[in-house]
Amino acid sequence: MRPDRKKHYIYYGSFCLAIFIASIFLSMRGTADVSLETLSALQSQEAEKISPGTVFLDEDKKIDALDHVILHDSQKEKTTIWIWDFADHDGDYVQVLADGHPLSDPFMIKNTARKLSVPSEAVIQIKGIKDGNGGEGITYAIKFGANDVSYLNSIDEGKHSTFELKRK
Repeated sequence: MRPDRKKHYIYYGSFCLAIFIASIFLSMRGTADVSLETLSALQSQEAEKISPGTVFLDEDKKIDALDHVILHDSQKEKTTIWIWDFADHDGDYVQVLADGHPLSDPFMIKNTARKLSVPSEAVIQIKGIKDGNGGEGITYAIKFGANDVSYLNSIDEGKHSTFELKRK
């Protein structure tokens, strides 16, 4: 092998090793969005212009369980919701109901948002099915297409949180 070719292999191998080591260090960093918008949302438990699937915390933190009345201008019969685990993906299960009727089977909420269609005037309930962390509560975020607002919430197993959708 020519000496100059051997030198190229050494440089290439060193470069690949450096990329590999950098990727390990970057993957150990938290995945939570620490922007001012998300930090503010953690305080108010509401956020506008947050993308479905945004991770706010690297680990679960108990927050207040809140019910909401959502006033909106949408004239459509249906609206879209997105629901996801905004903290640690830890195996929490929920079920979505509209006016007391299941819209889905129970499902595991993940950091990737699940999209569902719901009536634009209804009482939407999120029922806690299983706390994957075993006692910290089920933390989730839900975004409503009717008003483009995301709500951060928590529930316990067997309990509901309620979002009443009403036209203005």
